[in-house]
Amino acid sequence: MAANMIRAYYSRGCDSSWIFSKYKISQTQDYNKYLNKFNVIHFDAAAFLNRSKDVDTTVGLIDQTLLGGLKNEFPQIINDSVSDTFSALIRIYENTQMQFVIIIDEWDCMIREKMNHAVLIEDYLKFLSMLFKSSESQDFLALGYMTGILPVKKYGSHSALNMFAEYSMTDQDIFEKYTGFTEDALKIYMDMDFDGLRADVVQMPGGGRIRVNTRSFQNDMQTFRTKDDVLTLLIHLGYLAYDFECREAFIPNKEIIEELENTILHKTGGDSRTQVRQGSPIGHKPDQGKAVSAGVGRLQRGDRACGCEL
Repeated sequence: MAANMIRAYYSRGCDSSWIFSKYKISQTQDYNKYLNKFNVIHFDAAAFLNRSKDVDTTVGLIDQTLLGGLKNEFPQIINDSVSDTFSALIRIYENTQMQFVIIIDEWDCMIREKMNHAVLIEDYLKFLSMLFKSSESQDFLALGYMTGILPVKKYGSHSALNMFAEYSMTDQDIFEKYTGFTEDALKIYMDMDFDGLRADVVQMPGGGRIRVNTRSFQNDMQTFRTKDDVLTLLIHLGYLAYDFECREAFIPNKEIIEELENTILHKTGGDSRTQVRQGSPIGHKPDQGKAVSAGVGRLQRGDRACGCEL
């Protein structure tokens, strides 16, 4: 999701102002300075690994696929004498003075899944170093952004890609006001007090569960007719977990419990602390059954936020 937003914001292949104009980013000083001003390369490393018939040729497949895209976009600059992506990026920048934003999803998949393939790892780390760490990349590269699980560190004989700033989902302090569950978001749904929704939700911080009929949900964020519709939306958004076997919703973690308590206290004038802490369970205990939180589906390679990036 974040990678797609970055691509949409920076890509010169589209006008994405309509996406961002209603958000706070549009009020920042440099918003128009960088909006739709760069060439963008965005690829999923795992997709190439899965496509490769011989894993040791994966990096070559990535390189030649990107090179083919650059030739299509810059036919007057890149001819058949250019044999690799790195050389193509250098030549394009020399001729246009336009920099690139390079985005890689699941950058670490080869290291995680194919660590025993020495040739593959050696070629891949060399490829990344040329894109992000070489002296030439200081000219053609405006921004590098990679998503993955493993930390960026020294692997094998290659030095670490230490030009990256790492942001971990295990330390979300800098993200919490932009993402996830907020008190304001919960208040909106608590106001929709369908069928005694608020009274049922009061029980949840104490371990309570609410039986939910998810079939009535209309798969949008506007159509709400019953308590079940609101609860199903909160499940889809990840605010509540769902036990498929018992068909019950419950609160998945401490952070959401705290937000829920704050919202309930706000709604009741501060007299519900005891009720919240000691809410009686409804149905099964939270440790019974399998809890599954809904997630957001990954955009497949080729689905574009806008424009015609490589």
